[in-house]
Amino acid sequence: MSGVARVAPPLPIPRVPANYQFWKLHVLVTSRCNFTCRMCSIIHEGKDALTEQQLRSLIEAANQLGFDEIEISGGEPYYLPYFRKVLEDYAGSTQVKLKVCTNAFHLDEALVRTLAGRPRLHFQVSFDGTREVHNAIRVQNRYDAFPQSDRNLRLLAQAGIMTSLNTVIQRHNVGNILDTYRYFRDVPYLFHGFGIVEADTWDFANNDFLPEQLTPLADELEQLHAEAKRDGKNVGIGREMIDHIRNRGRQDHPGPSFPLHPGYGCSVPWSIVIVDQRGFVFPCLHTNWGDTSRFTIKDRSLTDVLFSPEYIERSRRRVAIHGCEGCTTACYFHDPVFRRKCLNPTRYDIALRDAQRRFLERVYRKRSWRAIRRLRRGLSRFVHA
Repeated sequence: MSGVARVAPPLPIPRVPANYQFWKLHVLVTSRCNFTCRMCSIIHEGKDALTEQQLRSLIEAANQLGFDEIEISGGEPYYLPYFRKVLEDYAGSTQVKLKVCTNAFHLDEALVRTLAGRPRLHFQVSFDGTREVHNAIRVQNRYDAFPQSDRNLRLLAQAGIMTSLNTVIQRHNVGNILDTYRYFRDVPYLFHGFGIVEADTWDFANNDFLPEQLTPLADELEQLHAEAKRDGKNVGIGREMIDHIRNRGRQDHPGPSFPLHPGYGCSVPWSIVIVDQRGFVFPCLHTNWGDTSRFTIKDRSLTDVLFSPEYIERSRRRVAIHGCEGCTTACYFHDPVFRRKCLNPTRYDIALRDAQRRFLERVYRKRSWRAIRRLRRGLSRFVHA
């Protein structure tokens, strides 16, 4: 944790019980971007953006509430004319870590020199392949975007600024994933993340893997995993992901239907907060939270929203019974149990999850004694089987 003393919200906010253990504040600062990535949904959501004062207030609130990290993404944060000044003002002066997710195209040497030596500053730069593949996915070959982003990533690393890379594995870069790892492995990065293209992203049908790609992709990831281990590089590919890809290629594989989040007991609503480009506040990008405009920083502070009875009750209601379908990245990949359940669920995982849902439905209908009895009976039948 950040070590910042967790402060009680100032009165007159109602003191509502909530087991908050703040981990990450994710700010989608704008839907505007200079790139048009094949799988990006946010750039199709209008041209909204937070104001400079809203972003400053969020950074200060995250610092006060004791968040470990504030992740600023978009769209492209550097598309906003004020973002550079905000970053210069706050980088290194907060206890919360500032993480900027960027394509790095608009960075420049002067800014890198200004930020050099600032603690608790992290740049995550997205590359979806080596030069030709990256340009095809991210700008549809309208211009050669790769060299400038590549140069700026290396400038950040040379300045001693914490850097990481992110690659979205999709139909259009299968066969180029290993080459991408090899191209960047000389960069002293913290981490090279690899995520699988998600079902709720833009144009998923044309970005998802073809059946004949799955086995070659699993073989490619096996080789990457082995080379990264040999090279001492930290990459976001493990056995669970490789097994998941191989299982998807099996004819008898039922498909990814297991709802990952545990529902009752899910930590996400109490550890993660999302503020989108419209100022709406919610815990997670991958669940339907209903009318998100009810909770906004346009007319209230972030602290007011998080500690309001209505926000807390919504989090409990939306997650406590039904959980959510989840995805394969951001919300829960910090939790190894969640990760394994999502990528390779066992029969026991599925049975326990279904029994838990039935139990909670009865609890919320005020039939807790009957629910406990049926839960025990159902689990005992499965264990004995």
